[in-house]
Amino acid sequence: MTIIIVNASEGSIPSSSAPKLVEVPAEDITASLSGGSITYDHVKIVGDLSFDRAKYESIEITNSIIEGNVSCIGNVFEGYFRFLNTSFLKNVTFFQVTFDREADLNGSRFFGTANFNESMFLDGATFDHCNFYKEVYIKAADLPKFGSFHEATFNREADFSISQFSGVYANFERSRFLDNASFTDIQFNTYTAFTDSRFLKKADFHGSSFSLGLTFSKARILGYCDFGRSEFGKQSLFNNMSFNNTANFIGSKFDGTSIFKGTQFWGNAYFTSVQFVGPSDFSYTLFDKNLFLNSSSVNTMVLNGCTFNKSSHLYLSKANINRFMVEWSLIKDVIGFDSSAYLSLVKNYKDMGLDAADDCYYQYRYLSQGSKSWGLSKILDMLACISCGYGVRPLNPIYCSLFLIALCTGILWRGNALRRPSHMDKRTELFDALYYVLAVFFTIPLPDLKAQGNFRYVAVFERALSWTLFALLIATLGKVMIK
Repeated sequence: MTIIIVNASEGSIPSSSAPKLVEVPAEDITASLSGGSITYDHVKIVGDLSFDRAKYESIEITNSIIEGNVSCIGNVFEGYFRFLNTSFLKNVTFFQVTFDREADLNGSRFFGTANFNESMFLDGATFDHCNFYKEVYIKAADLPKFGSFHEATFNREADFSISQFSGVYANFERSRFLDNASFTDIQFNTYTAFTDSRFLKKADFHGSSFSLGLTFSKARILGYCDFGRSEFGKQSLFNNMSFNNTANFIGSKFDGTSIFKGTQFWGNAYFTSVQFVGPSDFSYTLFDKNLFLNSSSVNTMVLNGCTFNKSSHLYLSKANINRFMVEWSLIKDVIGFDSSAYLSLVKNYKDMGLDAADDCYYQYRYLSQGSKSWGLSKILDMLACISCGYGVRPLNPIYCSLFLIALCTGILWRGNALRRPSHMDKRTELFDALYYVLAVFFTIPLPDLKAQGNFRYVAVFERALSWTLFALLIATLGKVMIK
């Protein structure tokens, strides 16, 4: 038996000027279901609607209003289940319900609490364009074909914890979460889309699994975001997003490509202990606060064109880096000091054949020197910095040599230290002093000049340093040219 009631009035809650909907007592609906499928359109159902039988056939109620509570616990809908563009003014409970055919609630409005916990949507579920004005619970639900919440609005808390999405897709594109949203420990065994969605408060995806791909492109999360301990199987798109608060990916694993290109992190970005098995792209990303990659394993990460705030820091302590593609100039002022991080970066730049390896090593040695207390080790580091730039600045020995020549020339000239045997009383000229110092420096035969008194030790001091600087120049040049 099929019952059809049609009325041409509006599907939303009617205003005083709108035609009244045909009123139907709730008990008439349940009584009609005992005879087969039913179809109602543009009606107002008065009273609580309770489904207390074990099994039901198809039901379709469209463009209508249900004034009372709707409840169904542990029952089965064997046929299609459609509540299109319908307003539920009170609470809706479908607990442990099995929907053999597609459950379609497209465009409906839920003014009370909506509870679909532990239900099974065997042929998929559609909640597109739905508006949930109070809490909605779809915990531990099973959607083996698909689940669609396209452009749905959740005004209060939305809890999808421990549910399982499989089949073709899980669609939350352009959805709006105005309160806390919980997607913890969910199995997304299908392609999942949150494209252009909005989360005004906390977005919790802790411990979830996205095995067949994910997109959050152009999404915006204003509250705390938690992807900790999550697993991403195939390509994960987080490009052109905005994380307005802390973004937590601690302990997560990216088996496939992860793309954060053009994304804005306005709070701290925690990627601590993350496994980037596949390549990751953070190019042209903005980090307004800190980026934590401590103890992470990085296969290939691209950070070219990224932007760090002046007060931001990049932490790489104990990170295992295989290939880290970023200009040294972009991170040299923000990287936190850690020996393992710097040495790992030096190796990374060397493996890629970049001059940035020398700059990175120089900064590492300089910061390491600054952290030491005064002693022999610090003094030796200072000498190494000045004389050869820790072995990576080949011009430093040349500058030091020029300074040494100028210094010795000045001492001998100002001290009137040089004499010719034939003119013992003649004052030392600047040219003679320079000529004498150059002869000593390059170990060529000395001119007809003799240093007097203690000034003889200037030549000894100069020659010893000249040999040292020459050796440092050869070593430093050899290191740079071999690289």
